[in-house]
Amino acid sequence: MSNWLTFADIYGQVSDLIDDASTDRVTLAKKLVNHAYRDMMNADTMCPLWFRRKRGSFNTVAGTQAYTDNEAVGGATAGVMATAGITDLGRIVSMSVGGRPCRGADLNYVDENAVDFWDTSNREDYPKYYLHEVSRYSAVAVTGPPAGNRTRLFLNTLNFFYTPNSIQAVRLTYEQVFADLSADTDVPLLPDHYHQALVPGAMTMMESFGKSALAAMWSSMYLAQKNAMIIENRRQINNYEVPAESGVM
Repeated sequence: MSNWLTFADIYGQVSDLIDDASTDRVTLAKKLVNHAYRDMMNADTMCPLWFRRKRGSFNTVAGTQAYTDNEAVGGATAGVMATAGITDLGRIVSMSVGGRPCRGADLNYVDENAVDFWDTSNREDYPKYYLHEVSRYSAVAVTGPPAGNRTRLFLNTLNFFYTPNSIQAVRLTYEQVFADLSADTDVPLLPDHYHQALVPGAMTMMESFGKSALAAMWSSMYLAQKNAMIIENRRQINNYEVPAESGVM
């Protein structure tokens, strides 16, 4: 039997444990769970095991070099990847264009060929190289609702060299980045047997809300489970091969 839990399972348990009639317990429980989730997902920054591999695809546009997963920024085509469902792009593992390999180009190689690469009049049907750029904080103007500027943690841009000259299917395998849990059916990207750790983790986060005594009751349990996860994580990383050609800046 699987031990995996949904967001609703987890915040429901936390809500039942919060002894505060003056608080919207469900809303608070959701915040606490996500605080703990971020803490666990970033507990061992040297290892990408908590990223889940996915596959995605989108089509190139003739004459368009740059493709993003967000609204139009800096002349890039707006949301081509997002429209295709690629909104969680982390590290690219492999890519093909029109069924032919497309390799990640490092910055030195791009700089050496900058005159030709960035000239969008240079085109080919099957680009051989891509450059994956990640902007960690980007203010993006949106029409709404609500309208205005929003700050996005990741803005992924794929630049192809040379510029695609025709419509071709881009297929990629990548490691997704995690986002906060929001829908009741969301499942944490943590291994199943660590989902339950988010309950004592959430209760430990009560200290941020002025509930130090309550948090202290759960902190040792949470730290023990988090440390066990880190030990397991580091044991497994020895068998994990980080992709050599991700193209990530």
